[in-house]
Amino acid sequence: MRIAVISKSDVRGGGASVVAANLAKQYNLLGHSADHINLTETGRLHPYGGAARVISALKQWDGRRGYRDHRGWEIRTLQARRLVSDYDAIHLHDMSTVYSHEMIAWLAKRAKVIWTIHDCSPFTAGCLYPGACTKFHSACAACPQTYSWPIQSSKDRTSELHKRRRAAIESSPIHFTAPSRWMIGEFLKGGYGEDRISFVPNGVDKSIFHPRDREKLRRKYGFDHHQGPIVLFSAAWLHDSRKGPHFAAQICRMIEDINPKLLLVGRYSNEAATIFNGLDVYHAGFIKDDTVRAELFAMADMSLMLSEEENAPLIVLECLASGTPVFGFDVGGIKEMAKLTKAGHLKKYGAADMVAHHIKLIFKQKEIRNMFKECEDAVASYSDIARLYLDQFK
Repeated sequence: MRIAVISKSDVRGGGASVVAANLAKQYNLLGHSADHINLTETGRLHPYGGAARVISALKQWDGRRGYRDHRGWEIRTLQARRLVSDYDAIHLHDMSTVYSHEMIAWLAKRAKVIWTIHDCSPFTAGCLYPGACTKFHSACAACPQTYSWPIQSSKDRTSELHKRRRAAIESSPIHFTAPSRWMIGEFLKGGYGEDRISFVPNGVDKSIFHPRDREKLRRKYGFDHHQGPIVLFSAAWLHDSRKGPHFAAQICRMIEDINPKLLLVGRYSNEAATIFNGLDVYHAGFIKDDTVRAELFAMADMSLMLSEEENAPLIVLECLASGTPVFGFDVGGIKEMAKLTKAGHLKKYGAADMVAHHIKLIFKQKEIRNMFKECEDAVASYSDIARLYLDQFK
């Protein structure tokens, strides 16, 4: 089978693009022919092919006028025809700023298309997570996130955007998948039927993310003399309030009596420095090397997951596969992932004091060492997930 896997970025991008890159790799390993098409590539592996400069300029022009991903400029490219003629199936991932719904509907009427939902943008007017807003249940308008990416405009066109997106989905045979049942629930609230979406979980590369010798890693990274727990907090941008850095700092201050070392993985900033000021911090930076990231995840005694909203974040699976228990808030799809093992310990959103109390209780009773063994088998490998998607393509 010839498969086009399309995402915004390559493996250096966010979680959705990482999933796309790894699935393309697995499809090839399983004997199929897959290409990973994304905005970092050129020529036939770019979503717009040789028309990249022209289409990008047109889409930016539309975006400035409030019509982000509104019109199907991409349909007019030779690349659109190639996708239909050269591939048996098209697997879409994070499409914000890549393809319009009009383009995706056009493809779905001519080829087998599966769209994996990594955030809520496919069924809203464009926002990634609507939060408390329920307008997408019926009709978006007066959007509170107009100035935020990916809509990012001074003009509110969300009413038109939502109507056009809904019409595109309803008029075409796009089949959706989601890696959490929470996301499926949000999709159904948008007014679409259960027959339009299937559950397929995320996976990890277990050849990279697996338990390792913690004491050896502590010596390698200079933590062998630290007597307390190493607490991992990771985000692309460590000051991103949606990821909960203030809660991470608050929890570490609440458990100071067990001497935590806060291991930060992600991009630092002056704002992040202010948030974590006064804590015992090791900043590892934004790490592109999966092996280094896997070593740090395996070295940590625990990971904090404190986001406002999440679908099925890879870091939870990567930590569990590395033998590292997850503590945090039971929002979105996180609670489903943590339920895979007793090593997920979640409290209601915002209850930092309850998370801190639970961490201290577990650590002081030395139960945390018993959790490491049960984490590894809690997640599926990418090869298993690729086979599930191949069944969807049939």
